[in-house]
This record gives sequence, C-alpha cells and structure tokens, in this order.
Amino acid sequence: MKDYYEILEVHPKVSTEVIKKAYAVLAKKYHPDVTKLEADLAQRRMAEINEAYAVLSDQNKRRQYDYDLVCKKSSQYSQEPQRATKQSAEDLERQRRTSASNERAIHIKNVKSRFIDSCDYYIDTVDKRIIQGDAGAKSVEYCSKLLNQFYKEIQDDYRFLETEHAWDKDTIQNYGVALWWFACAYFECGDLNNTRKTLNMAVNFIGASYPRYNDFKEFKALVDSKVNGSDVENRKNNVEKFEIPDNFICPECGNYINSSMKFCNKCGFKFDWSGMVTKANLDAVRAANKQKGNVEVMYRSDSTTGVYQCPCCGASVTTKDSQCPVCYKQFVWGKERPAQVDTGCASGCAYFCLALVVIFVCIALS
Repeated sequence: MKDYYEILEVHPKVSTEVIKKAYAVLAKKYHPDVTKLEADLAQRRMAEINEAYAVLSDQNKRRQYDYDLVCKKSSQYSQEPQRATKQSAEDLERQRRTSASNERAIHIKNVKSRFIDSCDYYIDTVDKRIIQGDAGAKSVEYCSKLLNQFYKEIQDDYRFLETEHAWDKDTIQNYGVALWWFACAYFECGDLNNTRKTLNMAVNFIGASYPRYNDFKEFKALVDSKVNGSDVENRKNNVEKFEIPDNFICPECGNYINSSMKFCNKCGFKFDWSGMVTKANLDAVRAANKQKGNVEVMYRSDSTTGVYQCPCCGASVTTKDSQCPVCYKQFVWGKERPAQVDTGCASGCAYFCLALVVIFVCIALS
C-alpha cells in the first residue's frame, strides 16, 4: 500500500488546501518544460503524484484511505511478539516522543523542499518571461501579479518555518535570490520604486557566502545611484516650485497673520520679521545672506531621512547643499548636535557643594 502523504510530501493531518498547494508545487517541479530529470522518470513520478492527489483531494476517498492505512499499521503491530505489550510506560512514552520527533523532522524537510521548489520555479518563470522575454511581456502589472502569486503560494510554508525556527542557509538564500530576480524584473520594466523596495527585502536574505554576492552588490549600487539621481532631480523641481507663503500662523494663539503686521490682531503677540523670509523681502534676504557671509551650523543627527529644513525660509536641503537654494543661506554640516548643559542644575550643585564646605569648616572651628 503506497503512502500518498509521503508522495505529496505532506503531513497526514494537513488540510485540503495544503494538499492542493503541495500538488501544485510538485506538478510544476516535474512538468516537462521545467524538470531536469529524465522523461521516463518524470512521467512515473508525475503518475504517482496524480494518483495520490486523486485520493487525498477527495474527502470520501481520503477518509477510506486513512482507515485502510490505520488498519494496515495495526495489523503490522499485531504480528510483533507479545513482549511489546510488556514494555514499561517509560519506554512507550520514549518511543512516542521519538516517533513524534521523527515526524516533525520529516515534515520540516518536506516544507523546506516545497519552499525551495517554489522559489526556483518563480526564479525560472521571471527569468524566461520577463527578463529574457519579449518587450510586450515587460509590464509592471504582470510582474506584480507574479510576485503576489509567489507570496500567496509560500505564505503558509514561510509562516511554518518562521514559527518552528527551521530556517537554514539554503532556504533563506533561495528566498533572497527569488526576491532579487523580481527586483531585476521590475528594473527591466523601468519601475525603480518597486525595484528598490524588493531589493531592500532581498538584502536581509542574501549573505556574503552566496556565490553571486558581488553581482548582487553591484546591481544594488546601480539601482541606488539611479534612485538617488531621480530624488535629486525631483528635489530640484520642488525647489523651483517652492513658494514662500503670504500668511503665517501666530505661535501664541494660532491666528493667521501676514508679513505686514507687527502685532497679532487676536492676542497682541509682537513679531520680529527681520530674520523671516517673505515674498516681499526675498531679494533683500538673499543679498544679505551673500554679503554678510553668516554661516548656519546644521547637524546630520537632526534628521534620519537625509532631508533637512532651512532655518531661514523652510525650504528642503540636504547635506550636499552648502547653501539654501531659495534664500542662499550658507551652511556648515556637523555630525552630532552637542549636548546642552543644564545651567540651573549645575548652579544648584555648586551651591550645595559650597554649603557642605561651610558646614565642615564650622564643625572644624568648633
């Protein structure tokens, strides 16, 4: 009697959905256009897979098969010597645990094999249909569709490996390579955002031991340079579109004011417009920033995104800018902002120490 569960590489207690996914993975693995095995061997293996799936996918047939399988195992146990019934409870418990451990190891091995097969299948599919395919197949929608199918197919196995802490180097590496191939597909389609997003995920799974790790690093460097170049271009366009507002907000009451007002008409707060940039004084502020040469110290630690705000006009600047592109404010970039000393705390400690000295002097004199 054949073990259909072993043929489909699944546990006897899995659901019908898992059996369907396992069948789909094995069918892709032994498909004539994909498999690397000999034709006769692949056909025999595929016949066994179809036979097992025909039984286990049908609830009634599966129920009868499980009953027959249990009966067969029971008959095998009944033919063993009667000394087995005299075993101690400890021996039986030890056998049960060993059997459960072996079943778990076999199940983990089957899940890993199925997971790697899925990764290899989509790597080959993406390579043939998109990367090396015709120009008509290079569409972002088709690439995203394949990626969603990939995620859906491996999600149960991924969750199982994560829960059981059963990852190994080969499994992790195959998953990272599959993500890299999808990033290459997005790159061929001209979608830099999805390319960078998928590559940033692949970085967590591809290590230096991977044979093509240098190729992966070069591709990532190429993508980063293109993305950073587009970001710089977008920022230049945003600077050209930057508009200094006519209205501002009072910091005391939140009332809207304009640069011609010296006091807030709601709370009476007095404004100092000498250091503020408005549309009316933009040319004057630019000329003053050029002539005075006053330099503003900016610290890299103030932002985690690499984009900073000009303290004079509020325009976006980066560490590559030596002056603001809007108001021409000059910058010098430091690494970290120095820690501020609490003067109140320092003076309090000084008074406390002085009081102790006075007390010790009084005690000594007495």
